Amino acid sequence: MARYRPCLFQGHAGVLRLLVAVAMSHRGEGRPRPRGRPSCGGWGTRTFPAPPSPPKPLPRHPRSSLIGSPAVQTEVLRLESLPSFGGLVSSLTSCPEQWAEYLRYPSSTVIGPVPCPSHSHLSVLQRALLWKTLLPHWLAAVANDLAACQLGKPFQSPLASDPHPGTPEALSQILTETEGPVVLILPGPSEPGPPPVHPLHWVGQAAQGLAEDRRVKRVQVISFGAECQREVVLKALDLAAQEGHWLVFNNCHLLDQWDEEVVCRVTQLLSCTDGGHVTDVEKGEGPAEGGPCGQTQAHPRFRLWFITWGDAPLSIPAAVRSSALRLACDSPWDLKEALRCSLCQAVAAVTDPVEVGPVLRCAVLHAVLLQRRTYGRLGQGRAYCWTREDLQALLEAQVRTARHCSDPVGALEYIAGSLVYGGHVEDPADLEAVMGVARACLRPPPPLWGRGPHTLSALVARGRFGRRGLLQEVEQRLQASSPSADPLLLGLSAGLAEELLRTQSHTLHLLLRDSQTAGQEWDGLVRSAASLHGTLAQTDGNRAPRPTRSAPTALRALSRLEARAELLGAYLRKESPETPPHAYRLSAFRSPRGFLAAVLREAARAEKRGTLRLSRLSLHFQVLSAGTVPSSAPPSGAYLCGLELRGALWDTRLSALQDTLSPKPCPMPLVWVRARTGPPDTRGCLLLPAPLPLPPLPGREFGEGDIVARVPLAAKLDPVLCALRPVRLVSTLQERPHPLCTSGHAYSEL
Repeated sequence: MARYRPCLFQGHAGVLRLLVAVAMSHRGEGRPRPRGRPSCGGWGTRTFPAPPSPPKPLPRHPRSSLIGSPAVQTEVLRLESLPSFGGLVSSLTSCPEQWAEYLRYPSSTVIGPVPCPSHSHLSVLQRALLWKTLLPHWLAAVANDLAACQLGKPFQSPLASDPHPGTPEALSQILTETEGPVVLILPGPSEPGPPPVHPLHWVGQAAQGLAEDRRVKRVQVISFGAECQREVVLKALDLAAQEGHWLVFNNCHLLDQWDEEVVCRVTQLLSCTDGGHVTDVEKGEGPAEGGPCGQTQAHPRFRLWFITWGDAPLSIPAAVRSSALRLACDSPWDLKEALRCSLCQAVAAVTDPVEVGPVLRCAVLHAVLLQRRTYGRLGQGRAYCWTREDLQALLEAQVRTARHCSDPVGALEYIAGSLVYGGHVEDPADLEAVMGVARACLRPPPPLWGRGPHTLSALVARGRFGRRGLLQEVEQRLQASSPSADPLLLGLSAGLAEELLRTQSHTLHLLLRDSQTAGQEWDGLVRSAASLHGTLAQTDGNRAPRPTRSAPTALRALSRLEARAELLGAYLRKESPETPPHAYRLSAFRSPRGFLAAVLREAARAEKRGTLRLSRLSLHFQVLSAGTVPSSAPPSGAYLCGLELRGALWDTRLSALQDTLSPKPCPMPLVWVRARTGPPDTRGCLLLPAPLPLPPLPGREFGEGDIVARVPLAAKLDPVLCALRPVRLVSTLQERPHPLCTSGHAYSEL
């Protein structure tokens, strides 16, 4: 399996590992491959054959919520149709406590046996299928455990003896095993961000890492636009084939179409060789004339490289695709792998082993920022294109500040947070987080910080090192450290680990769906074409068709609208059974900013003779004591309910923010918002402005413009940690369950 690692992106590698584990499970259990469907049946979209008649609603049990949603009910009924799962519904409803204890992640997954006697006979694969059906949001964890049972060693081992695919050693080893063209595949635009190392740097590293007798003297790059420059490309092809250069075709995905003459010439060069190179020309000799194709044969060191996006495989000529080696230019898969890549680059810049500590801290900072990008909008508002050039600039700045500054650590912290990495950042909240990461990685931390990026810096940079064994010793320390999936080491809250797992499970489900047979893909293409023709037929010549929305998305939007309408109607009637009296949910209003602006206008009108200008007023927020239920409306302003705190804990005894390891959001007491003049009364407490954002829209990144207000909260939490988490207030909305929706309750960020 490790041989496929350089050719796969992380998500595709997870799918491959899961499918191999499923196939091995079938083989180990002595089951023949089912006819008419793949051996991994049950892991794609067509989970089981549909029942001959529409499924009847399952009987609801007051103590069981495992099969509550209609989507899960349908899958459970299909699963029960298999002989091994007979009586599953009856067991789930009659023994809900035992099943709930068994299906409680992360206490167990497929490794432990089912505690209920009726289904204790289930095999590992059957237990995995049961978990996937009942708890689809833990699919990634179930897949990892199933693969671990069947395959043992994880797919990636960044600190093992095998080098990372992006290192010169790994590239050189790969190139010695193949002599054909190479296609470097970049992640598509839907990915969180480009890899930290550009493919052109990979090519340069590969050229330098070859042995002396195979070293390439020149690497020529041709970057494409919309058109293929025929004369330039043909001339470069002939020159590279004659002199033994490497020729790199960059941005192939931008080409509208390859020139026919260029494709013919590339095909001739490949067809006259064995795997892309001639077999009758010894190394060190020049090109041979009069080859079998009547053309000049290629020099033995000649090689073609193609760079394209992963979602544009047809941008490479068919003759190249059939014989090329495909390498995925992916970001590091986990924190340890990112640390290893950064440390390899940083160690190369070490000139004095005595002063190696600041250099290693710079490498830790770079790796932490790259891995925070993995969490997407959970960790920061936008994805930023930090590359190895940023780390190189920081390493050069470290050398200069160490020589010429009285406070080299402070200068390096400013350069890293505000210039090198902060220079990519436009959002103020993200910039604050970047500066917090720089502070945590480059400076000694306060004693009460607990785990965080500073933990990695202290682990990597402590003690003295020798020049020869520096990288090996650091790797040994990391190998014995905490797991790479710990978000606390990135400065994030512990609850984001489960959120990331949910995201990975959703991605894995989509990839499994896309990995179905060619017949299913063709059927989908036919249906899409028919739908497109139908949509175009319903539109006139002057009006573009409106984008359609999927049924589940539309139903969820309808459910939210119904809940908002009920709340707004209750507010007009001054009665609301779902909220405390005289309190409002901001999520019920179309414009939460407008609601808060109305509080300011009301205060300005209430002032005698109108002498108080609106510009002198500001919103003041006060968190009431826990359990407070006001019997009347406030003298001014309004009470806000339904707020949840994410990224921290609200200590009701101290009435202040506290750090937490719990992944669950913390419900807030009522918050009184009113308009006043002058600054808030801190009363000796540190106030941290927790942002209250707008609802996130699909495809839009979170930014400073989405924040409705900043609520100052008393805190026992360090401001740097608060910026790293990040800490946010979210207004929830109790949605009315729809019979066709998969869930009746959701959280909506405001």
